[in-house]
Amino acid sequence: AGRGGGGQGAARYNIQLNQQIAACESTREVCSLIEEHAAEFNHVNVATAFRKLLQAPRAGMPRGVVEHSMEALEQRAL
Repeated sequence: AGRGGGGQGAARYNIQLNQQIAACESTREVCSLIEEHAAEFNHVNVATAFRKLLQAPRAGMPRGVVEHSMEALEQRAL
């Protein structure tokens, strides 16, 4: 379904991922999306997810969840 090997299908998939990241309304949603899809993120997805996490309120989040998501993004950015 257009993932992985590059090309137009992969680009379309990453655009959809970016829309999903941008549409997240809670820190928990962003962290879940990162957990499920970080390995598929391109550079734009990583930047969007970082931005969402940095702006998201952390109140009520279990200890370490946001940090784990940030680490996953950092690894993907490398």
